[in-house]
Order: sequence, then structure tokens, then C-alpha cells
Amino acid sequence: MLLGCVLVAGISLGILWGYRWITGHELFQLRQLTVTGAQRFTPEEVAAMGGVQLGVSVLDLNIAEVRARIAANPWIREASVTRVLPDTVIIEIGERRPVFLVPREGTFFYADAEGRPIAPVTPERFVSLPVLEKNEAVEVSAGLKQVLVAMERNQLPFGMHQVAWIRQESAEQYSLMLEKPRILVQLDGRDVASMVESLGRLWQDLTQRGEMDKVASVFVMPGRAWVSLKKDESRSGKE
Repeated sequence: MLLGCVLVAGISLGILWGYRWITGHELFQLRQLTVTGAQRFTPEEVAAMGGVQLGVSVLDLNIAEVRARIAANPWIREASVTRVLPDTVIIEIGERRPVFLVPREGTFFYADAEGRPIAPVTPERFVSLPVLEKNEAVEVSAGLKQVLVAMERNQLPFGMHQVAWIRQESAEQYSLMLEKPRILVQLDGRDVASMVESLGRLWQDLTQRGEMDKVASVFVMPGRAWVSLKKDESRSGKE
């Protein structure tokens, strides 16, 4: 029995020594760290989130723990970590994309296309985005999302960088305050494609007439548009 115990202890020590020898061998030192999907963060910052650095033993890394650390960052939507022997780790992430600024807790938060807060706004890496105004209990409407997509595709006569704030009054009614030119754009989104076409025709007409700087606000719906001038508050209808 004593001999058996000594034998088991010897085997255990041998296995432990062998494991330590293998994990400490330079063959398994991390030499190649690949990070994909990072836009807001540098590859080095993503690696630091997971506690990964070159030179450590690839075999010693707890892959699940590294992934959990990275995924805990509020800007990370999804993350995966893959170990490729003998000396490589691949980190793939998907970042949450900020679309709006939303007021929360006495400050502003970056928010995604659904209006869900991501993280507080800080001076570092500040991104200028329109402020979203809506009831917190109400979701961003499908129509407003379509308008945002149309803006990204340059189908609207102005871009997101020109928008100071967006207000969703209802599922089909929303307003955008432009900074340059300073115009309030009120939209009826029951038929977004038709409404976008009407807005484009109106903008082109006002530009050709040289009247854009006179406009205070416009209200656009499928097939029709109304203009309010800065000096003349009466509205004019346009087919």
C-alpha cells in the first residue's frame, strides 16, 4: 500500500511537472494576437480588457474568462475568443454603434438605434450626435428608423451631422431640428418612401429659388409639403 501511494504521488508529481514544463515552454508563448471588429477601441485596448498580453502561455489563458471580461464592457455587443495552438489567440468583437445622445441621470448617454443607453458621454473620444427626445417607455418607431437609414444612404437632402435633435411625437410623427441651415423639419412617416420623395422635391425647389435661408420650418407628408417662412409666418402648401 505504501509503495502504491508513493507510486501515485510520483506519477502526480510527474504530471504536474510535465504540465508546468509544457505551459512554460516558449513554443506556447503568445506571439500572435489578432483582434477584429474593433472600431472605437484599438486592438491593444481590447486585449487589455481581456487581460491578454504577448508572451503569456497560450495554454494558461482561461478563454471563457477572457471573453467574459471583454463582453462586460458596455460598448461591446458580442465577443468571441479562440485559442489556436501553438502561439495564437484570435479575439472577435462586435461593438454597439451610437446613433443618438439621450438624457439620463442628469447627464447624456450615447444610445443605439433603439434609443437604449450605452455609456455616459465623456470628453474622451466625444462623438457629436443628435439628441433623441421621446417618452422613455416608447420604442423608437420603425418609421423613424427608416428615416435614419435613408439619411445614411444620402437619400435625404441633409445628413445626420446637420441634425441637432430628433423628437418622436408618435409612431408616425417626428421632428428634426437642423443646425445648418437652421430649419425645423416635421415629418409624417406613414409612408416613408413617399415622404422622402416629397421632401427631396421640396428641398430642390427651395434651393433653386434661393429661398432656403428664409425658411423657418417645413412639414412634409406623402405627396404634400408646407413651408413656414421666418418673416412671413403664413404657411404655403406645395404639391
